Amino acid sequence: LTHLPPHLTTIEYGAFEGCTSLALTELPPALTTIEPYAFERCTSLALTHLPPHLTTIEISAFEGCTSLALMELTPNITTIEDRAFEGCTSLTLTQLPLHLTTIGSAAFFGCTSLALRELPPHLTTIEISAFEGCTSLALRELPPNLTTIGSDAFAGCTALALTHLPPNIGYIGDHVFEGCDQLRGGAFEAAVL
Repeated sequence: LTHLPPHLTTIEYGAFEGCTSLALTELPPALTTIEPYAFERCTSLALTHLPPHLTTIEISAFEGCTSLALMELTPNITTIEDRAFEGCTSLTLTQLPLHLTTIGSAAFFGCTSLALRELPPHLTTIEISAFEGCTSLALRELPPNLTTIGSDAFAGCTALALTHLPPNIGYIGDHVFEGCDQLRGGAFEAAVL
């Protein structure tokens, strides 16, 4: 299967889960909903773009899609749910949608090629293990409206080069910056330990 019908609007829960030979390179432009687990473990899925009307990347929608090579996410996305892109080792995004407010637990866990230059300014919450093991993530600052960083959110992000934390942070979980050896400044003294 290399193409889906052009007027398809919804891909249901687990529809293509584990279809390791599914070789789609694009999704229909009318698509508005990709339900949880829809493409989980579709290791040949090599999409470079998503349809323009998506607003949420659901739970585990693309988890384990090791060939997924998205260059960008659609600008309407406001939420990336838990494990949405976990283990997508070919994902090389350099930016996230401007109006994104929440990144769910383990959303980008183990995305070793993820090369974000910055996080969106409206982002308020980074959940547990959201970027854990993203060894190419070299952020220098976090967004000013960020209030919550869950446990292990940046654990093992060895290229992370932050020098300070935003002023509105109200919660930092356990081991948030564990193994982030390049962090500098007093703000990280307790968080790195």
